[in-house]
Amino acid sequence: TLARGAPPLLAAGTPVITIDDGAEPERIAAWRAAVEAHGLVNALDDDVEAPLVAVFSPIRVSKDRSLLPREVVERLRALAARTPVVLASFSSPFLVAQVPGAVAWVLAYGTGDAEQAAVLAALRAGGPYPGVLPVELPAELAAVEGAVRTYQGPSFA
Repeated sequence: TLARGAPPLLAAGTPVITIDDGAEPERIAAWRAAVEAHGLVNALDDDVEAPLVAVFSPIRVSKDRSLLPREVVERLRALAARTPVVLASFSSPFLVAQVPGAVAWVLAYGTGDAEQAAVLAALRAGGPYPGVLPVELPAELAAVEGAVRTYQGPSFA
């Protein structure tokens, strides 16, 4: 997990926008159920204030950007320009470079139940988020105040 800044604690009733760019349907269903179990609200559109935006997209090879459709990225940028957005990416870490206006972000490497629960628990409890990030983010993110490189997982020989 990688986190920027000190994400605000997500209060009960916080709207959650879920962006599904071809993820497995059961992962999205599990996420929506977990959102409700944490007292958050699944938003039906982006006409909300201060949402958590969760992005689910199959991992695709890309060096410095997510491969979300351009129109989706533009809508995210517009939303972040209008209202404070906390961004949770369950796919490409490079999405954060494409939505620099997010007030906070959390990266999870996978869409499983454990990753979903960890993101929600962390955002409900607040940071810091320890570990080591397994990729290099674009240079423009290198100086992001409060960014912490984190990852804890198996090492490969």
